[in-house]
Amino acid sequence: MGNRGRSNYVFDIVIFSMLILAVIFIIVGAVQGIIGTSYFKIILGVWIVALIVINDFAEPYNMGEFDNLSMRRSRLYLLYAVCDAVFYAFLYLFIININKYSEPLHYVFLGLSIASFVGMLMFRKRFKDEPDKDERPSYSGAYVEGGIRSDDDDIKVMILKDRTSK
Repeated sequence: MGNRGRSNYVFDIVIFSMLILAVIFIIVGAVQGIIGTSYFKIILGVWIVALIVINDFAEPYNMGEFDNLSMRRSRLYLLYAVCDAVFYAFLYLFIININKYSEPLHYVFLGLSIASFVGMLMFRKRFKDEPDKDERPSYSGAYVEGGIRSDDDDIKVMILKDRTSK
C-alpha cells in the first residue's frame, strides 16, 4: 500500500469523525435548546464548510483524481461538488429551523436537500463512470490492412487499392 492509500484512510477517518461530532453537536444542541442561537448556527456552518472543502477538494486533490481530467469529467465533478454543497446548505437550513414545526418552509428545505442529494449521487456516478483522457480509444493514424485508415477524429476512410501493380 502506497502513501496515497494511507492518506485515503486518514481522510476517511477525518470525514467520518467530523460527521459523528456534528451529529453529537446537533443532538446536544437540541437537548439544551440552543439550536436557535447564533453561535450554534455559526459553528455548524463553519463545520459544514470545512467538511465540504475536505471531502470535495482536499481529498480528491491529494488522491490525484484531478490529474489529467478531460473537460467533460471536470464539468461532471464541478456539478457533483455544487450538488454536494447545495445538499449540505439545505440540510443546514433544515437543522437550524428544526424547532419551527408549523412553518412549511422547514419541510421544503428537507425535500430540497433530498433532491440535491439524489443529484449529487447521479453526478458522482457519471463522474466515476466517465473514462479519463488516457482511457479513451486512440488511433495510430497508420494504414491498416484491408485499406482502412484510422484517424484521430474517429472517421474511417476507405482507400482504393492500386490495381495496376499486379
